[in-house]
Amino acid sequence: MTQKCGGRPLTDEQVHFSVLAALALEEKREARRLGKEYENAAVTAKVMVEPLPHLEAIVTKNVVSGTNSLSQTEWLSMEAAMPPEERQTHKNLRSWMLERAKSFGVKEVEDDDGDADLELIAQKMSNDEGGLVDDDDEEDEEPVAVRPGDKVKKEDEEEEEAKKTEKGKNLSSVGLAFRESKLSFRGVLSPTAFTNWMWYRCVRPRLEETKAKLPEIDISGNAYGIEDVDEILGEWLPVLKDKDAKKDKKDDKDKKDDKKGKKDEKEDKKSKKDEKKDDKKKDKKSKKDIVVLNKEERIKAQHLIRNMIFGDSGKGKTIVTGWVNMIDEKEIPSNTPWEFQIAHVLRQCMQLEYTTKKKKENPNPMVFYDMAQALADAISLVRHQYQHELPDSPQDQLLPLNDAIQIQRRFREGSVGTLKFDLLWYLQHGAHLISGSSFMKRHRTTVFKPFAIQTSMGDAICREGPQLVFGIAPPGTGKTALVSHLLNLFPGHSLVFLCAALPVVLGVGRISNHLDIPYAFVKGRRLTPSYSCGRGLGTHVDNMNEMNLTAVENLRYTAVKMNLERKKKRLALKKRSRALFDLKRMPRMYLMCDAGSCAWLLRQLDPYRTILVVDEPPMGSDRYPAKPEENPLACAMMQAMMTPSYKTILMSATLPRIQALPTLVNSFMERFHCQDALALHVTECFSTELDRGALMCGPSGAVAFPHQNCTTSPELSKLCARLPGDPLVLKAYTERALANLLLRWQLLENEGTVGAGFLKRMVPPNVRFEDLSTLSHATIRSYALEILSCVAEESNDELVVSFCRPRTDGEHSFFPVFDINEMLFSNAFAYPGLTLVADDDPAGQMLLMSRRLQDQMPKWSELEDDIKTQEENAAKQEKYAKKYREDAKQEGGGDDGEGFETQTRLKFSADLVIQSEAFLKRWCTGRPENSPTLARLLPTVKEFIAIKELPVDERWQMLALSGAAAFDPKLNADPGNPVYTQWVHDNMTAHKLACVTAGKEFTWGANVPASTVVVTKSFAETTSVAGMLQYVGRAARRGLTTHGQAVFERQEDLDRIFASPDGLSTEALTMERYAKWWLSRGEEW
Repeated sequence: MTQKCGGRPLTDEQVHFSVLAALALEEKREARRLGKEYENAAVTAKVMVEPLPHLEAIVTKNVVSGTNSLSQTEWLSMEAAMPPEERQTHKNLRSWMLERAKSFGVKEVEDDDGDADLELIAQKMSNDEGGLVDDDDEEDEEPVAVRPGDKVKKEDEEEEEAKKTEKGKNLSSVGLAFRESKLSFRGVLSPTAFTNWMWYRCVRPRLEETKAKLPEIDISGNAYGIEDVDEILGEWLPVLKDKDAKKDKKDDKDKKDDKKGKKDEKEDKKSKKDEKKDDKKKDKKSKKDIVVLNKEERIKAQHLIRNMIFGDSGKGKTIVTGWVNMIDEKEIPSNTPWEFQIAHVLRQCMQLEYTTKKKKENPNPMVFYDMAQALADAISLVRHQYQHELPDSPQDQLLPLNDAIQIQRRFREGSVGTLKFDLLWYLQHGAHLISGSSFMKRHRTTVFKPFAIQTSMGDAICREGPQLVFGIAPPGTGKTALVSHLLNLFPGHSLVFLCAALPVVLGVGRISNHLDIPYAFVKGRRLTPSYSCGRGLGTHVDNMNEMNLTAVENLRYTAVKMNLERKKKRLALKKRSRALFDLKRMPRMYLMCDAGSCAWLLRQLDPYRTILVVDEPPMGSDRYPAKPEENPLACAMMQAMMTPSYKTILMSATLPRIQALPTLVNSFMERFHCQDALALHVTECFSTELDRGALMCGPSGAVAFPHQNCTTSPELSKLCARLPGDPLVLKAYTERALANLLLRWQLLENEGTVGAGFLKRMVPPNVRFEDLSTLSHATIRSYALEILSCVAEESNDELVVSFCRPRTDGEHSFFPVFDINEMLFSNAFAYPGLTLVADDDPAGQMLLMSRRLQDQMPKWSELEDDIKTQEENAAKQEKYAKKYREDAKQEGGGDDGEGFETQTRLKFSADLVIQSEAFLKRWCTGRPENSPTLARLLPTVKEFIAIKELPVDERWQMLALSGAAAFDPKLNADPGNPVYTQWVHDNMTAHKLACVTAGKEFTWGANVPASTVVVTKSFAETTSVAGMLQYVGRAARRGLTTHGQAVFERQEDLDRIFASPDGLSTEALTMERYAKWWLSRGEEW
């Protein structure tokens, strides 16, 4: 046997030539993949911005805090596991993007990393003396034989998949029962008839066990196709118990015989009638409608009915099986078919009706409203599924929906004791239910529906040729969630993501890590690959060795060199012993929060093979500079946007429109030589799609509205026309805002101010939302605008003033008068959940707000001493228990003594934990009855130990125990390792903090569960309208909170937001000014 080794040692020159050969082969392989068309059509992109030294000097002033890479804490946050719900969301998003890629004709590229080419080069490197010689005992890999039918079968499968894609995929992890049945539907056995039959024969009998009444249904004349399906599937139904069986047992034997005789006679008559009916039916049915199941179908149908629906195979087992049996359970699995999901909710509603009637006592109103909303959400989801899967079946022909809607109607009208559905009360107190009932919480990730902005941006970027896309949509609509998935549309491309807010960058990095996309972090013009690219690659800068390579070239050189060394080692092993490990990959995503490094990186990448995504481009542009050097952040952001790739996306809720940035747009067109086709290469994707809103409140505590300054009908009409295109202002019309409008309507109607024309045009709220499933955040905003439009159409200025102007009589304020020092104390009841306060000095502001709380804090040493004492006592008890057991064992009594289980508790007073019940009782003496609260858990010993390790002084550690913190980089002992601020961000996301102060940079892009944001005077004075709107967008984020409010210290700041849409001009002017400055090489200012 020939000796095997890795080959003789090579000189540095030989290694260098081998790496160059591998790089050349890689370029050839990529050229082959792109084809001749790409090579012939390739045009050199024009350089629009020169990195002149005096211009770069301003960009380099944009210093990002910390070292030129990420800290260990930040790297770990990107590599941490995703929560199950978020993971499912990105799984659905990835599937949706792959489907869209197929519809655009994008073919998936297998990423082989040039393994074969590297193997050839590695063999050349080691195939000299002492080199590699193949052994006879090595098993050569045989090519897999392809059977003739496989190709045809694969083509048929691809064609079938293409048809499904064209029709539109229903991205729901839960299916309708007819889909789950796997039956072959034809003739009278249609999906609609099967659904109705299953509901009538299988589900309704189980619902009737609640002893509450079901709506009556007349199935005579084969109304719902039930009789037809009975003939086909009825033989496998279980025998239902006779309702009169118990009565029959009590009767005498003679009576039974009499009844039996009569029953036989009736059965004879019935059988004759049935025979006649059957004959008539057979005559009426055409031959093609008659369904006869074959042997295989009969087995499948029997399994469906007996095992899947009724769970006969699970009898005697500890777990519940059968869809019908799951209806009775407290919790039903979320993957059970939709019909049984809605039946589970219906059963709970009917059970509530019966128990209330029996006890003659009304239930808790919130339980009643929760059930009503859960049923409405179930109806909405099931209706959507039927519209998608059975588009030709009218709603009134589907029994599940019919029963649910009728039960919902009687539920609202008073079938639960004396409770009736009060829409006005519900709008005021049920915000958390409208945002998500118990049913919707269970199905949050069950049905995936992409946002409109995700669809429009994905379509726009896939258009042929260079594309500049303006993505303008409210916060929380999935813009950044889409970033990592864009690579599915462009195989073989790299993506550069820039956002000046570090938490957003870390979030995109975590998604990339979850999707197994190799990524690198760029900071201080230093490129640091993540472990997803391979270990040992190190950091890279320009000209770091004698070869004078750029950072990207040096990284590519290093990766190829290490792969060759790896391949050389693997070739010395038998094939069966080889494993694919420690492979080095080039990053496909470059993430950065350092705007000054973006253009530097883009100059090193091929603009035709790169996607550029800039999130929040206006960041920093809210200050209009007198000199270029006064705003290095805006300067660096514009430099990056003036060095675009041929696929570029700019996205923000406050991004100026296309016509406001002519220099940027024209520069893009000139760079890629398409000046004459603006409409084909520049797209504005604008979406006003909103989820939940954020109530805006003035300093008086009263709700503030955009229409409150309107005094004439034309002004109100103009506002109604503007609001649909201004979603961040439209967001102020929440459910509580609509309640305020309805109260004003009632007040004016009682005063006789409202005219007959208004009442004739307006649909009353109880009629408009008669079907509660139509009540959503979108319909609430639509109805609010409808009210305002009807007021404007009256052409009565006095009515406009009466309806729009704030009043103190007949209306109450939702919030107390603004007092920032009392937000944590006497007014804490009004701000449940997390309160976010923006300030230029976050740490100082928090210390001022919590001064009274700090005075009551125990010493840290006292808590430690108490824990130590508890642990010592526990040790003594355990020692005594151990001795007791030993003595019992020696006496022959056996080891029957049990150890003393003690749990160490943190002796931290509950009335110091912000927003806990004890805290509210102590500090909120004027707290109204039934004010909403969110449960706050007391800190544990484990959390105490974790907080003890934070590198901050005792004041901040004690505030952390109370649920207060400041997101202030100055509090980090080591700027290169921001342990404290990362802890603050993680605990905000985990709902463990009640109040946090933060700087302005945190308000851009922070995805945290803030229920309340506070707009202080100091923040508003140094912030544009766009900056304030971005901050307001942090409240009520989708999936994180159920409600939101923005509290303003000054009325004039509210007026600035509501005044006109020209409030975004500051950002547009600043960005346009820097664009001209860069284009003129610093000469025009």
